[in-house]
Amino acid sequence: MKKNFIIKMLDGGIRDISTDTWCERRGCSTCGFNGWHVGEMEIHLKDDTLRVELGTMYKFDLPSEQDLIRWFDDNTEKIKNMTEEEFIKFFTEDNEVFRFCDEVKYFIVTKKEI
Repeated sequence: MKKNFIIKMLDGGIRDISTDTWCERRGCSTCGFNGWHVGEMEIHLKDDTLRVELGTMYKFDLPSEQDLIRWFDDNTEKIKNMTEEEFIKFFTEDNEVFRFCDEVKYFIVTKKEI
């Protein structure tokens, strides 16, 4: 089966990117104080998925999908010249788009061989 990539890399590429945001605790109804907002992102690679979980006290501190698209657009040429492992390191260590988040967690999810 042929795998199509949004961004092709040296040993694979990015197949898909998905995002979701939700509020774990609403907090104050007028100002949002003490509310905990969560953003989730999955970057589906050839065989693995890089999962990112973001948390912040205020919704406006989570990066927008526009910010994420801009980051990928600005870095596409660099990414094309990387392996998937190099991309994961680059994304997790050098990603300024998450700089305002209170909490950022990264996970690698590997597909089980069938």
